[in-house]
Amino acid sequence: MKRLVPAVVVVALLAASCSTPGVPGIPEPGGGPSPSVPIPPAATDQPTPAADPPAGDFPKPHQDFARHFTDPLYYDEGEELAPFGSDEGSDTLSIWTTRRSELTKCTTLRWMIEHDDEAGALDDPANNGPDVDSFIIGAGFALLLFTGHIDTEGKELVLDALHRTYSFYADMEPREPAVMLRELQTFPATDCTKP
Repeated sequence: MKRLVPAVVVVALLAASCSTPGVPGIPEPGGGPSPSVPIPPAATDQPTPAADPPAGDFPKPHQDFARHFTDPLYYDEGEELAPFGSDEGSDTLSIWTTRRSELTKCTTLRWMIEHDDEAGALDDPANNGPDVDSFIIGAGFALLLFTGHIDTEGKELVLDALHRTYSFYADMEPREPAVMLRELQTFPATDCTKP
């Protein structure tokens, strides 16, 4: 098992540069730099690489998640660009596996990030970089994995993070963010209306 504290501190130290006034560490949708590299359709047509089967203790996904997100990358805990393969994504998955009962169909990604005890230092002004996007992607896909839903704002946050990730690694033509973008774009967001 990966050590949680150092990776979370790195994420915490990196997130604040994406912050907006009033809500430390969490960017507004569209708030990051525009992706400078278009994602070619062929990026998602690459053959799916062989992946190890999910670990025996990998959380059981919500049926809506399992039905829509079918690529093995969603269960790959070793591929750095998979949602749970980075240190940030792995730590987030581990934390919310133990707190799964707190997540409902009305949970927003913003609430989830704000209530991640291990990421309490997201308001540090030294934060920036792709690790923040790995954290947002991991949290978004953890919410989807556990609840089968994502809120409208949360979906936009994750899509923005995926675009920035693809742009950052564009010279490698990364398949994973391209596949996640394609599949998340077609997954409907749901927002709860409270009486």
